[in-house]
Amino acid sequence: VAAWVDGNLKFMSEAVRSHFFVQHVKNGGTDESDFDYRYERRPKDMPGSRRGLLAYVQLHGEEYPTKYNVKCHHFGSSTTAPKGSFPDIKEIFCYKLLELLGVGPAVQFILPSVLKGNKTFVYIATKWRDDFIPLSDLKNEEDINVEALVQLLLLNVLFFISDLHDVIAVRQWRDTKTASIVDFIAGYAQIYPDVKKKLFDDRRVTHWDETHFDLLVKCCGEKRLEIVKKWLQEWDLLSKIDDAEKQIRDEKDRMKKQEISFTSGETVTDDLNEYIHGIKSNIKNLTSVLGLNG
Repeated sequence: VAAWVDGNLKFMSEAVRSHFFVQHVKNGGTDESDFDYRYERRPKDMPGSRRGLLAYVQLHGEEYPTKYNVKCHHFGSSTTAPKGSFPDIKEIFCYKLLELLGVGPAVQFILPSVLKGNKTFVYIATKWRDDFIPLSDLKNEEDINVEALVQLLLLNVLFFISDLHDVIAVRQWRDTKTASIVDFIAGYAQIYPDVKKKLFDDRRVTHWDETHFDLLVKCCGEKRLEIVKKWLQEWDLLSKIDDAEKQIRDEKDRMKKQEISFTSGETVTDDLNEYIHGIKSNIKNLTSVLGLNG
């Protein structure tokens, strides 16, 4: 990790700075006089791998800097480093979908315009806000919103996302009933024979402390289903999925132009289509079982 930080953090910062400077110009900036950028190493308690940084960016016309949590999502192979990683279009799509639902922070995808030793990269930058609270910081039952816990279970079931650790990955938006997911792993799609049954499998929730887990278990039966119904209607998932897919088309095209390779055996389009098909099938089955189609 230390070697990566020493050798690549500066390269990442240069790519992030270049990405936001383009936005600065689009906002009307003509030079760097009113463009402010600085970065620092990401603290250990921030979500995601340690291959990342915190960036503070102020564009033309903005009054205050915005903080971004930037992580390295993908690094390709090169002549000096033959082992790389594959980018995951499911995770990229899911970041955008969670943003549209108001569950995840605003997200941008950064591709360095200059490659390092013919090595490709994909960085994920999420707008870091101080009004979401780590679930692990909420120790008392009266401070924890059970709706947020049920939301996390519902999203785990429908979007096949895991590693929702209550210390770093999941938050609760301050003064709301909404969960916030800032880091996750996107799994492979599957169509459940009984998706409603999955909503009562409390073993799906791991890495939570006893207080959070017990609160979820107590919210059972019709009480849990009423919360599920509320947020299925509130989120309007099928339309949000279509919106998210449209918004990442440009991201897919940019990656293809840089010849970024995806997982072997399937094209990026096939992989994403299968993932979306699984999500939509389970949503349609669940809304039908819960009587929400009318």
